[in-house]
Amino acid sequence: MAKSLRSKWKRKMRAKKRERYSVKELARLKTMLEAATKGDADMSEVCETGGRQKRSRSEHHKKRRSLNQTKKAQRRRWTWMPPKKRKYRRKTMTDEHGTHPRVG
Repeated sequence: MAKSLRSKWKRKMRAKKRERYSVKELARLKTMLEAATKGDADMSEVCETGGRQKRSRSEHHKKRRSLNQTKKAQRRRWTWMPPKKRKYRRKTMTDEHGTHPRVG
């Protein structure tokens, strides 16, 4: 199947765009690399444990229980508020957003 002029043009423009953005991307990657080497932390502790420290089951349950208690406390603090009254135009029966009231 023959290639159209349009597809050739698009391919050409994509190549130009790639060239243009590659300069910006390279600069961004260099700054990220510099920032990563500056903020290098002591990773020996992580390497010894295999990347993840294991907690005992009781510690895990304590943490989970405390999270659940805080969630429950937040739910208890919430108070019921009556819905706001909407303002309707008497002639068209539409509210400030232009919608009609719900029937039923």
